[in-house]
Amino acid sequence: MKLQLDKLLDALVSNIFVLDNNSSFEKVSSQGELTIEEKGKKTDKLTITEEFIAQQSQENNKIKQMLEAKDQVIEQLKNPDNLGLTKKDFQRILEGVTEGLVLINDEGKVKFVNTAAAKLFARPKSELINYFLGLPIADEGTQVTIFRPGGHLIMAEMRVSSITWDSKTAYLASLKDVAV
Repeated sequence: MKLQLDKLLDALVSNIFVLDNNSSFEKVSSQGELTIEEKGKKTDKLTITEEFIAQQSQENNKIKQMLEAKDQVIEQLKNPDNLGLTKKDFQRILEGVTEGLVLINDEGKVKFVNTAAAKLFARPKSELINYFLGLPIADEGTQVTIFRPGGHLIMAEMRVSSITWDSKTAYLASLKDVAV
C-alpha cells in the first residue's frame, strides 16, 4: 500500500505513471490528464486527486499503527517475566495462598507478609513490616517456634528460598502451621 502511494506521488510529480503487474492499479492514458483505473473493473476512470492520496495516506497510517501494535505485543510476549498480570493481580495471588509468606531483606527485616502469615503471628501486617526477624537459612524445611502475643507459642514448618528483591539477595519464607 505504501509502495503504491509512493508511486502515485512520483507520477504526480513527474507525469509518468508506471506500475508493475502486481499493483492494484494500471496505467490508463488520457490526453494530458493522468488517470487510473482499478484492475479487473471496467468502470469510469478515476482521476488522481488530493482526496484519493489523502485516503491512501490514512490507510497507510492505519497499517503503520497496526504493525506498531503488533510489534509491541511481540516484544511483550518475548519477555518471559511478563505474564500480563498487574501488581494487583500478583497481590491477590499472594493473599490467596494458604501458607504464610514472609519476605525478608538482606538486613533481616520483614518487607512483605501475606494474610496467612499475619494470622500465624497473630499480629497485624503493619506491625510485622520492618520487624527485625533475622536472616533465615535457605535450606530444606525446618520446624520453628512462633511467639504470639500473650506468651502463646505455635510450631510451624518453614521453607526458605533465596530470591532477588530490589537487586539484592532476599529470602522468601513459607510457613505452615504444623498443628493443623
